[in-house]
Amino acid sequence: MSSEDLTSLSLERLNELMVEMGESVTLLSSSFLELNASDEAQYEVTHFSPVTGGNVQNHVFVDLDLQGDIELVFNDIEEGDMWLRRTEEEIAEEQAAGSPGQ
Repeated sequence: MSSEDLTSLSLERLNELMVEMGESVTLLSSSFLELNASDEAQYEVTHFSPVTGGNVQNHVFVDLDLQGDIELVFNDIEEGDMWLRRTEEEIAEEQAAGSPGQ
């Protein structure tokens, strides 16, 4: 059973969990957002996407499974759903404008 605080996982730890879950994506940055209604720790992350050809912003969800082990859920970008995620250029524009979505 895990004793880790799911709300303060480091980028390194999130990447370890990505590997453990069989994901081939390497996260470049992470920021804890909130515990959602399902009691999952939600992190905003950036990673390179071959679909967009650049870095994108996405989310990962971390919680405990029935055995008390940490599990991570990540949904990579697929063709056809690019409109759901922001591109590297959109992120840069928002940061330059001081948008609250950064």
